[in-house]
Amino acid sequence: MIYYLDLLGAPFKYGGRGNDGSYDCYGLAVEIYKRAGLELPFYESSDSPEVQALRFAQGAEIYLEPVKTPEPLDFLMFQIIPRFVSHCGIYLGHGKFIHITSRTSVTVEQLALGWQDKLRGIYRLRRDHDNSN
Repeated sequence: MIYYLDLLGAPFKYGGRGNDGSYDCYGLAVEIYKRAGLELPFYESSDSPEVQALRFAQGAEIYLEPVKTPEPLDFLMFQIIPRFVSHCGIYLGHGKFIHITSRTSVTVEQLALGWQDKLRGIYRLRRDHDNSN
């Protein structure tokens, strides 16, 4: 079970990791994984979305493996800025995912309603790289 109801409505903050109750999309993913007893690698946000996307992609190669069908807790990677993947959400099941953008607070949305065409990959945490053990 994924516990997230208390996160709904939390505000966006670039680089937010929850210390002040705000998140960016990766900070929200870190919090969701923490609540599931799993640990994602921590990294600071950069001022450049391009650098942040590259850094995440490099980490994803180590910590995540691509899958075809999402299961709860899988990363959904989206291209919302031209030229590169720049956004992530966490799949909750039943076609829904939780995420946050600079234009929204933490919200749950249907993948099929405007997000499916932006989806560029589904990834699962490699159990051999789970840092919580």
